[in-house]
This record gives sequence, structure tokens and C-alpha cells, in this order.
Amino acid sequence: TTGVNVDQEFIRRIAVNRPGGKGGAARSFESLAELAPGAQNDQYGVCINGATWPENGYVVDGLSTNDPAFGINASPLSIEFVQDVNVVTGGYLPEFGRSTGGVINAVTRSGTNDFEFGSEIVWEPNFLQAHKTDRPGILGRYDEYDRQNYNVYASGPIIQDKLFFFALYEFRD
Repeated sequence: TTGVNVDQEFIRRIAVNRPGGKGGAARSFESLAELAPGAQNDQYGVCINGATWPENGYVVDGLSTNDPAFGINASPLSIEFVQDVNVVTGGYLPEFGRSTGGVINAVTRSGTNDFEFGSEIVWEPNFLQAHKTDRPGILGRYDEYDRQNYNVYASGPIIQDKLFFFALYEFRD
């Protein structure tokens, strides 16, 4: 198979906003697909190996999240919920037979035996945003304001060594 595996440590170190694409301001896990060889961003999503964005397979924890009517990702999960993302651009197994482009597989975060709490602020000032030409696309045009994402999370055990929780609250300004 060909592709790339992106873990949580890598996700924390890079900015993943794709203002031109679908869910651009949302820091969605599908925006990580651009890191894979053969993948490129277009105005509506990610094209893999020449296939258009509705021809990709989107999987979260083994469950297909493709919209049955349009083929797009029906669950744009925030990357703060994601432990790692595996983008397969070629040679994937028959279980992903409904996709002709690539497969974007996300594994969500889970708790551990240790309690963890944290917060994060992602700030994207307007003067660092790329300015768009006169093509509004599906989601409209760029705003002229700074963008901020605020995240607060907690994780830990419910029953030691058996049952865990992970909770995240995300607010976008």
C-alpha cells in the first residue's frame, strides 16, 4: 500500500486549516489527507490520485462516514478528537472497495488509566490568511477577521484498566 500515517504528535506541531476546502475553518481530519503522496486540495475537498473528492472513502474507528447521497465525508470530525489518521492512496484492501480515490481512516482518542486535563487555543490572524480570488465556492468566501479555536479536554479511567473516557469541548470564534 502507499500512503501516510499521521499521529497526534505530528498533528499538534502543524497548522491544519484549509481555508479553501470543505470544512476549511473546522480543522477537520480530512484536511490531513493532503500530506499523502498523490493527494491535492481542490475547492471542495481532497482529490487523491486523480479521483474527485466524492470518490474517497472516509472511515472513523472502522465505520464508514461517507454520505450515501453525495459520497462526501458526512462527519467532519475535528482533529483534536483524532489520535491518528491513516491515508491510503493505493493498494488498499477489498474492505474499502467502494472508493476509487483513496481511503482516509481516522482513529479517535481514548482515555487512559491517568487523569489528563488540558486546553488549547489555535489563533489564525487575518494578515496571515491567503486572500481568495472571486470564486466563492460551496462554503462562501474568506472572512476578514481573525479565527480562533478554543479546546478544553479531559480524559481518564471510569473503571481502572477496563473503561475509559475522553471528552472535548471545542468552540470556534
